[in-house]
Amino acid sequence: MTSYWLRRLLLTLCGCVFWGSGVCQSIQTSIIKSDDGGWSITYSASKPVQRIAFSRNPDDSRTRRWRPVDSGFEVRYANGEEFVVRADKQSFSRVTLALTPSYRHLVKDYAPFSPFSDGGMLIHSGRFFACAEVCNDDLNQWAFKLSVPEQDHILLHGGKHLSTVQWVDSNDGTNVYVGQQEPIRSNGFLVMIDAGLPAAIHDSLLTDIPKLTAYFEMKMGAIGAPTAPSLFASYANVPGTSVQGGVLPNQIFIHWNKDNLEQVADNDRFKFDLLWTFAHEVGHYYQDVGSQRIKPGESWIHEGHAEFLAYDALTVLYPAAGSYLKNKVAGFSTECSESLATTSLDHAHENSQFGAYYSCGFLIYQAITRSTPSNSQSVTSVYTVWDLFKAAVRNDNISATAAFMSVITQRVSDTTVESISNLVYADCSTSKCALAPLLKP
Repeated sequence: MTSYWLRRLLLTLCGCVFWGSGVCQSIQTSIIKSDDGGWSITYSASKPVQRIAFSRNPDDSRTRRWRPVDSGFEVRYANGEEFVVRADKQSFSRVTLALTPSYRHLVKDYAPFSPFSDGGMLIHSGRFFACAEVCNDDLNQWAFKLSVPEQDHILLHGGKHLSTVQWVDSNDGTNVYVGQQEPIRSNGFLVMIDAGLPAAIHDSLLTDIPKLTAYFEMKMGAIGAPTAPSLFASYANVPGTSVQGGVLPNQIFIHWNKDNLEQVADNDRFKFDLLWTFAHEVGHYYQDVGSQRIKPGESWIHEGHAEFLAYDALTVLYPAAGSYLKNKVAGFSTECSESLATTSLDHAHENSQFGAYYSCGFLIYQAITRSTPSNSQSVTSVYTVWDLFKAAVRNDNISATAAFMSVITQRVSDTTVESISNLVYADCSTSKCALAPLLKP
């Protein structure tokens, strides 16, 4: 018997279910939108389990927003993880949870639901990843089934589906649209823009996103996706303050969980903030960071890079943003210093100082563009650094930070390398971590 078939036999005996794609899953996930607009999810195990654990756990909000239909089950949170168990501690093979289909801001993660003002919904599959007993790095494929009422359709991976669709997900998941709005094709994108958005934002999405993608494609090269990328823009039009942008493979999306866009859409500061957000997310799209091994404590590498890409794009494409950009950059040093008052950059996430990855990360890339090694007369482009970093990080034997430092060691002065290293690893309450060396023009 070949090793392939032996492995499949052993996995089957251990309780795996092989879907049509050959993916082994011990948990089947079924999401249902009912005729009355309610949402539920059912997890079915191939054999009895003591608990079903969730792969992504930025907080404990599932314990309040995901309610077991059967009162004999509980959603619990312990040691930084959420999971479903029976209250009587008995094993089980199936559980259904009623979901709260409203936007929930999650720190450094994407919300499971991003409502459109007409009742449509963008759902993020990654929030629903679950495992038998415990999740680990070896499991990275997730089998889904989604069912919706007959009046709705499903938009998945650029294709339109009715009633029911099945797919296998991986990595960070994907966004799936459910509703009645039809997508349009514009400037190379498959576009789904909330009809409730003010005209100024609607027009900016259709003109500025393509403008930014053209700029970054010129600088970073084409992505080469097999289908047109999707652009989702949703507006809950409910009281709130959250705005979330994001990128998943072949997708760019932004959600406004507020109800005052009509009042601020024509404000200059809002316009430039919007352009910065667009540029940051489009920058992420061209980073192709999904294929890289960047851990939470290393987020300054890609977030700082995306911030500097936004700065570069606005500088080149929007000359009127000069004053805005000057104030934006001036605020980064203060934000970085305050964020790292009691922690180092590589541990900022453990102290909920996520903003440091943006502000301090920007300052790192700014310093790189201002520094020259002793054997060169020209500064290093952040685009060159990123290309070299992506090549270096493919080596499985080193961390993303080690790969990054190995790249810049050959590209900037020794003083700049030391200053960046101090900023990443040292507590900024010490003199070694002073920001001054990075702020020199």
